[in-house]
This record gives sequence, C-alpha cells and structure tokens, in this order.
Amino acid sequence: MIIATCNPVTLVDNASFRKLVNTLDYKFSLPASAKITSLLNEEFTVLTRKLRDFISEGRRFTICLDGWTKKGLTASFLGISIVDVIENVAFRRLGCIAHVIQLVVKLAYDGKYHGLLLKVRGLVGKVRKSSVALEKIINKCSKTVISDCSTRWNSTYFMVWRFLEIKTSINEVLGDLNIDSLANSEWIMLQDFVNLLEPFANETDILQMDALSLSSVQYLPSILNLECHLEQFGDAKDVAVKMLEDLRRRFAVLLQPNDPNFNPLPCAACLLDPTCAIALLGNEHTQIKECAKKYILSEAKKSVQHDLPLASASTLSVEIAPEINGLTKWKFLVAKQRVEKIKLIPGNEAQNELNKYFIEIRNSSMCQNALNFWKMRRAVYPHIAPLAEDLIAAPATQAYVERLFSICGLLTNGRRNRMSASLEMRIFLKLNSHLV
Repeated sequence: MIIATCNPVTLVDNASFRKLVNTLDYKFSLPASAKITSLLNEEFTVLTRKLRDFISEGRRFTICLDGWTKKGLTASFLGISIVDVIENVAFRRLGCIAHVIQLVVKLAYDGKYHGLLLKVRGLVGKVRKSSVALEKIINKCSKTVISDCSTRWNSTYFMVWRFLEIKTSINEVLGDLNIDSLANSEWIMLQDFVNLLEPFANETDILQMDALSLSSVQYLPSILNLECHLEQFGDAKDVAVKMLEDLRRRFAVLLQPNDPNFNPLPCAACLLDPTCAIALLGNEHTQIKECAKKYILSEAKKSVQHDLPLASASTLSVEIAPEINGLTKWKFLVAKQRVEKIKLIPGNEAQNELNKYFIEIRNSSMCQNALNFWKMRRAVYPHIAPLAEDLIAAPATQAYVERLFSICGLLTNGRRNRMSASLEMRIFLKLNSHLV
C-alpha cells in the first residue's frame, strides 16, 4: 500500500493512522516504519535480481530518456551525468515522435490564427469565471467549455473543438450576458483550424499511450500520412505549407536518406512490420525502402547463426492464397497464378528470406499483429525474424517516461524534495510490482 499510493513510510508511525488500523482490526499489529523500510529493501533486492536475469536474455535494449526538473531539486549532478550517459556514448538515437509532432503543431498557434485563438481563450475564461454563464451552458447542452494549457498536448485544439461543438449554446449564453461572440468569418476560421489539426490530435492520442512499440503505432506511415494531409489541405494553405516544411525538416532524419543524421531504424521496422510494410513497397519511397533493406541485411549479417542451413543456387516457389488475389471463381486460372517463384542466392540467406517475405506480404491477407507474425515464422525466416522482433518491439515514444517523472514529482513533493537511493527504490518497486 505504501508503494502503490506513494505515501511516505512514516505513515505507519502516525498516531491517527495507527488508530484507524486498530479500529479496523484490533488484533493486527502494525509494524513500525523501520520494519517497513527493511521489508521494502528486501523486496527491492529480489526484484532487482529477477529483472537482471530477465534482461540478460535480451538481444537489444532501448533506453528512454527525458529531461526533468523541479523546484527545490538539490541533485545538480544530474546534468553532468546525463551528458556522460547520452553524449559521450555512441548510441543510435531516435527522437520522440509525439514531442516532435507537437513542435510542428505549435506553428498553427501563431500567425493567422494567433489573434483568433486569443479571442476564443478570452471568451472561454469569461464563461468559466461566471457561474451564471457556466450553469446556463451546462443546462443547454450538458457540456461546458474547455480551457487550454501550454504544457498539455493538443489542449488548444480541444478547446477550439469544444467551442465549435457547443457553438449554438455559446452564442445564446453570450448574447444573454451582452458579451460579443465571434463573427461568422471567425467561426469558419475556427473550423479550418480544427480540420487542420485533427489528424495531428488523433496521432498524438495514439502515441501518448503507455508501452507502445514502433509496430503498434506504425511509426513511419503515421508521419507520411501527416505529410500527405498537409500537402492536400486546401484551407489555410499558408499555415499548412509552413507546417509541412517544418515537418519535413524535423523528420528529415527519418524521411531523407541523404540527411547526414539519417536513422534507418524506423523505416527498417516499418518494412519488417507486415501490417504497414505496404506503405514502403510502392515506387514513391524507393530510396527509403532501399536504405531500410540495406540496414536489415547489415544487421542480420552481424547476428547470423552459423548452424543455420545455407541456400544453394536454386529456385524457391512461394504459394499465393487464391482468395487474396480475387481469382477464386476461376479455378484453372488460380492454379496457374497461385505460385510465384524467386531465385535463391547462395550465401545470402538474409536476402533470400527478405525477398520471400516481400512476396508473402504482397499476396497474403493483412496481418493483425506483427510480433505474432514473426513468432509463428521463426523457422521460415531464421535469419531475419529475430531482427524483425527486436526492431518492431522498440518503443515509439517517451510518453511513458514522462508519466514516470510524474510519480517522481509526487514522491518528492513537499519536504521529500531530495533525490536519493530511496526514491529509485520506490519508483522501481511501483513500476515492477507485477514481477513479484
């Protein structure tokens, strides 16, 4: 209970708490804080050993980091330590897609929409401060206005979205209170604003969920989809163009193979994810696809197992399910077209498996779960399956880490404002209690 509720260990020494426990069960002898601390240390030791054993079986590891500070923080060594950890070690780095998307979204808050957003924010503030206005709106539509917050993702979008949703009630209440509402042209601009940011809000809602992998959020297709949205957006073209330029600049490390900091990991994960690989198999993204293939073959070669069978110079036939290509009504035609052949390259088993994989995903029904796909085909693709499982299981964002810092903030609130070993222990126990 101490760990789950983030209460201090000294709670058990509090006279009122001991009285409460005694009232609930007078036979129960509540241990003192020293005993609780001893028990927690023992559990921490056991869990640490379990986690070390679990980690020792891993092939690849991802370290998620985020900057965090608070008033009263006394551990000034954190800044120096973090540089030693991430700057002085040659790790392959991948930015948090959710945070980068929000940086692109901020462009919509300035320029054309800036004055209008200030006006909407002012009207929302007036309504929320007036108990009469608030009560009237709730009575009319059973909903109320939403305030935005600069540190909360998409909060400005949701403020405007709700403002539009209860437009009729807003106009009626503001009219009753002799407060000027928005002009028709301003309402139209607000709708354009919502249409512009809606895809970004939808993507962020998915990305900010806990424990999402590159596979579950379909990392690269999500970015390409937002890029297409901005290209095709007809209203507020000037804002959309600025956002598109910023999106391409910020995601150049993922979308532009010529970029000096290009990271092939996300595109390789996309290509090895049967649920979204089709996004890279067309002619539009040939350059990204080739970089992904090169990375996959390079990594597969590093982790090759010498006891795996080698291919000879021959031809492999890959059967295509007839119900997929739509020819089930013509059984003779199906019999002719249901087999596709690929030429095996001796000594290049990873390339052979990759070619076979491309044929399978082009001609088979859509897979629902990428990890299950590779788990069931480890024997079919022994050279690339382990790499595929590693890549698509990598975390997509650091949103989970931010929630971890929220727990740290709660535990260091008030007098407990020192960073110490006990903080690490309590966070560890709270997050890994399922291993007990």
